[in-house]
Amino acid sequence: MTELVIPEEFYGFKPGTDRKLVRWDNVVEYFLLLDEASDRIKVAEVGKSTNGNPMIVAYISSPENLMNLDEIKEDSWKISHPENLDVEEVERIINEGKSVVAMTMSIHASEVGGTQMVSDFAYKLLTSDESLVEKIRENVVLVLFPCANPDGQIMTVDWYREYKGTEYEGGSMPWLYHEYVGHDNNRDALTLTQVETRIMNRIILKEWFPQAYVDHHQMGFYGSRFFIPPNSNPLNEVADPLVWVEQKHYGSQMAIRMESQGIEGVEQAAVFPADFMPGFSLVWPWFNICGMFTESGSVKVATPVYVHYHQLQPHPRGRPEYRASVNFPHPWKGGWWHLSDILEGQTVAAMATLEVAANNRGMILRNMYNKAMRSIEKGRDEAPYAFIIPPGQSDPNTTYRFLQTLRDMTVEVHRAKKEFKLDNVIYPEGSYVIFADQVARPFLLMMLSRTFYRDNIWVRTPEGKPMMNYDFATQTMAEFKGVEVVEANVIPSGEFSLVEPTLPEGGLKGESDYGYLIDCRINDCFKAVNKLHKLGVPVKRFTEPFGEYPAGMFHVMGEDEKLEKVAEETNQEFISLSGPVEADSVEVKPLRVAMYQRYWGGNMDEGWTRWLLEQFEFEYTTVMDEEIKGELDDFDLLILPSDATALITGEGVEEYYEEKYKGAFTAPVLPEKYKSGIGEEGVEKVNEFVENGGTVIALYESCDFAIEKLKVPVKNTLKDMDPEKFHCPGSTIWVNIDNKHPLGYGMPEKGLILLRGNHAYAVKGTHNNDDYKVVISYPEENMMQSGWLIGEEQLARKAALIEAKKKDGKVIMYGFQPQNRALTDATFKLFFNALVG
Repeated sequence: MTELVIPEEFYGFKPGTDRKLVRWDNVVEYFLLLDEASDRIKVAEVGKSTNGNPMIVAYISSPENLMNLDEIKEDSWKISHPENLDVEEVERIINEGKSVVAMTMSIHASEVGGTQMVSDFAYKLLTSDESLVEKIRENVVLVLFPCANPDGQIMTVDWYREYKGTEYEGGSMPWLYHEYVGHDNNRDALTLTQVETRIMNRIILKEWFPQAYVDHHQMGFYGSRFFIPPNSNPLNEVADPLVWVEQKHYGSQMAIRMESQGIEGVEQAAVFPADFMPGFSLVWPWFNICGMFTESGSVKVATPVYVHYHQLQPHPRGRPEYRASVNFPHPWKGGWWHLSDILEGQTVAAMATLEVAANNRGMILRNMYNKAMRSIEKGRDEAPYAFIIPPGQSDPNTTYRFLQTLRDMTVEVHRAKKEFKLDNVIYPEGSYVIFADQVARPFLLMMLSRTFYRDNIWVRTPEGKPMMNYDFATQTMAEFKGVEVVEANVIPSGEFSLVEPTLPEGGLKGESDYGYLIDCRINDCFKAVNKLHKLGVPVKRFTEPFGEYPAGMFHVMGEDEKLEKVAEETNQEFISLSGPVEADSVEVKPLRVAMYQRYWGGNMDEGWTRWLLEQFEFEYTTVMDEEIKGELDDFDLLILPSDATALITGEGVEEYYEEKYKGAFTAPVLPEKYKSGIGEEGVEKVNEFVENGGTVIALYESCDFAIEKLKVPVKNTLKDMDPEKFHCPGSTIWVNIDNKHPLGYGMPEKGLILLRGNHAYAVKGTHNNDDYKVVISYPEENMMQSGWLIGEEQLARKAALIEAKKKDGKVIMYGFQPQNRALTDATFKLFFNALVG
């Protein structure tokens, strides 16, 4: 074996040293060295990041445990899924098994502490002869991701080094710290769209199913120094209560260790609620895993920050004043705050987690068994007993992808071998059935059932004002994706087999001299059309309904070989026509699409939109300020991702940050060349572009730009409305859809959108009201399907999607995000239709 080298010697400085950062390639090199030098660690590369950097996982335990790693992994899975275990096997695992704890570091790349801390943390676990550390190695297997976002870590370190010693030292990067999704990489745990998320889910959930999980984060300058578990109220009542009690257990040990070591400013049960956020730490409690995270007060990347005592602020969630309280017994009084302070607190919290797991190994394993059995038994004893996903879905490809994601998250899926009857309804052979008597029952209830967010004192300020959720007020993915789910309030009786979801088969359905139809109700139809354009195959679109088909069906003729290839690649049946269609059609031409990208830290909605367009093979060009200020003549359509007007124009950015964040955050400190904005010159060019026949898509917040700068005569009737009058923090809302309009092609007449925030539109009275087409409007009442909605009447009859004529062009205004985080598949078509010429 090679010699174990301490991190300070290997890196040339001690991690946590002011103004110094370890880069990911060096961290990987160090962990591979540890793997060679110690029999207490195994390091494996488990995949590549989005930009091709290695994702590694380190398993740390005793040599004996590492030799039996597969058996320990199997036991961890079994005790978490005990439905087929006999009593003797349960007791064997509880008596002989090991606690499994997973940890991830620095998923948010600007929160550098976790990945900087991890080398010394691992070295201590490998080399210390303290009795506690020996006990940890004996009783615990640590599944450790030293960095959950390697690409962003590299970007952050390189940016910091480039500007160290300048006035921009410690400032934010001008772009996202992930190729596509930036901070939202910790909002992807339900949909698993990104490479890194899929890798971590595969290793941690599918393979190991640990009893505890901790994710290490950082927060702002002006609150507590550390947040540790438990989370604050409200909690998610569907998760097993033991999860939240276990959070308190781990968190109490963290608090004791941190206070005993003189670490000030440690806070619990405040700021970060336990209701829901789609990161692993709050998704995995639905699987009975004690998911947790820590937050540390930040520095300026690696540069110390000075904080005045009077700058330290209360918080409406759990910190009514910046004074000592039961959950915040030793407030920090301000002063200099260093990266080393962050690393110290995170190390102590991480060690305390392992201490609990080691000292309570048997109880933790028994808890896991009890939680699992309670989930299974509730599924047998309480409705709903199952969820049925019948064939004949409007979008079978989206249904498949949704089912596959459920499987990737360890949900058991069955298929009916024969037709079966339930509540006087006959469901055909091939229906998918997800029984509730499984470990994932809490997860299934939240994903597949209608949910209502509780309005209570925990979600209002002391003055009674509703607070915006950390995320959505519902996470009902079936609703987001337009998948029909039927709840079974009696146990389905029939023949069912455990299966993997089956991808629909694509191909030409029959032969025809009249061509083939591509179903516009299936999102992948756009992928097919884009592929066909690249192959030079002409595509037409019917502009009116005919027979059993809605307006918007695509029509193709050409070489059957090319058509067959595309149909198979996109898993769609192209429907043969038996004769000519008596309906009007237009030629579909690929549009020349531009999408605006800015600096100021990047725009996550822009990144998500890029990712989504690439999945469906839309061609687009990223344009920045100079291209906007130049000529847009090379484009037919300009996408403005959801954004504030100030961040598009670059005017009044500091004022925008002050108004929005009330001093908690200020505008990024950036070199002049990264202070982007199209300015008045760019606004003029965008207006010219539209008036000369171009199309501008304004997504959600960018509708303000359309109103203020493009002078579209539309009013946001909810703008700045008090939350006591209107509040919609991410809910599914029923809307009326004009599916005869090209933007509504392929949609039902009534459908669900995901709405978060204050957006509803009314066209002002003009000389030509007919120049403004309302494609989506809100009904009179009974709008909310799931979530939390105050002031329904404020939405009544207002518009959610408007196509506005502006001389020879048009502006399309979306008062919601049809492509939100690439998870609202049910409304993708409303966006994609605008991209089809």
